[in-house]
Amino acid sequence: QGERLDAASQFCIDLFAQTAFNSIKFGEADVLARAKNISTDELANIGAIISSKGKVRLIDRDEMPIFIENPDKSKSLNQEWLDSLNECDCSWLWVQSLVEILSRLGQKGCAIALSNFNGSDEMLKNLAYRLYQISEKKKWAQEGTGYNDLIVSWQDIMSQRAELSHNEQQSLF
Repeated sequence: QGERLDAASQFCIDLFAQTAFNSIKFGEADVLARAKNISTDELANIGAIISSKGKVRLIDRDEMPIFIENPDKSKSLNQEWLDSLNECDCSWLWVQSLVEILSRLGQKGCAIALSNFNGSDEMLKNLAYRLYQISEKKKWAQEGTGYNDLIVSWQDIMSQRAELSHNEQQSLF
C-alpha cells in the first residue's frame, strides 16, 4: 500500500468523507484543494467537481459522460471519457466510473473499460475499499453498495480483462 494517490483523488476522498456529493462553500473547497496542491479549476477541468455560485460539489456518477447512447437506445462506453481518465490520471474518477459501469454494463463492461487503464489495478481496488469503509462509517448504505459490488466483482473483472487482452493478442497473429 505504498502507492500514493494523485492529488485530485486525495481531494475528492476528503470532500466525499465530509459531504458525500453535497455542496460546500467555494472557500472551504479551495482551502482543501490547496492543501492537496491542486486547484479547484484543475478539479473542474478533469470533471471531478462542479463549481458554481460560490459552491463546490463532487460530480455525481450519473453526470459523468461515461456512456454514449446508441441509435437503438442502448448504452456503450464513451472512449473519449476513458481516454480523458488516463490523461488526467485520477483514481477517484476511475473508481466512480467503474461503479457506474458495473451497475449498467456489468463485469464485462468494467473489464473493457479497464483494458484502457494504464495505472495500478490494486490502487483502484484499494480506493474502492476505502470509499466503502467511509460509506459504512457514515451509514451511507446506498453509496457503500456500489463500492462493495465493485470490490466483490474485482477478481472476475480482472479475469475478464486478462481474457480480453489475450484474445486481442491472438487476433494480431
